[in-house]
Amino acid sequence: DLEAESLTLLRDRKVDGLVIAPVGQSAEHFEALQDGNPPAIVIDRHFPRLRLPYVISDNCKGAMEATNYFIERGHRIIACVQGLARTSPNQERVRGYQTALTEHGIRMDDSLVAGNSFSEENGYICAKLLIKKAGGITAMLALSNLIALGILRALSEEGMRVPDDVSLICFDDQPYCAYLNPPMTAVEQNKEQMGRIAVRLLLDRIQSAQGPTQEGIMLPTRLIERGSVRRIDPGR
Repeated sequence: DLEAESLTLLRDRKVDGLVIAPVGQSAEHFEALQDGNPPAIVIDRHFPRLRLPYVISDNCKGAMEATNYFIERGHRIIACVQGLARTSPNQERVRGYQTALTEHGIRMDDSLVAGNSFSEENGYICAKLLIKKAGGITAMLALSNLIALGILRALSEEGMRVPDDVSLICFDDQPYCAYLNPPMTAVEQNKEQMGRIAVRLLLDRIQSAQGPTQEGIMLPTRLIERGSVRRIDPGR
């Protein structure tokens, strides 16, 4: 609601352009921007039916690399704590997780995918439930850094340690990840480059008055190895 309100306010103020980082599942309030007045660029996620240029990360490949990292170190029962369903980043990250499992011949277990928000509370609740319901989990993939913080709190309350009891990787590296104990392995998105490209695209559109388009730019991610994943016996 705040997003839609802010959009109306900014358009009424006749801003020259907009860089939008959507937070919800709906794109209806963005449809009026498709006429190019004012020009707008979407970052971090995109809507397939919305004719607006966008800059995103390769979420699918990032999640695949993280899941492969677990598998290469002997993990076979890997939980995925997801964020807001039906949003493009979440869907692509879950797809990457599922693809990695399939390519390694590991049966997809729907009960190991849980969550409905990119929040700390979601990570906490899901970790609590997964620990109780799905025995044998050796690794968890958190689809946001806030989800990972919630998981860490839940594991601590349950007397479980990372990575001795459960290995953990989070999507979207943050500076504090390197200072946790142990430091957390994470998928890094190049947010600074995403912002620079978005602004450059926007300025080009303002100057050239381009018509509606859905051209997109996808930036690579990078897996940063730290100390939150342990190697285990594949036959365990």
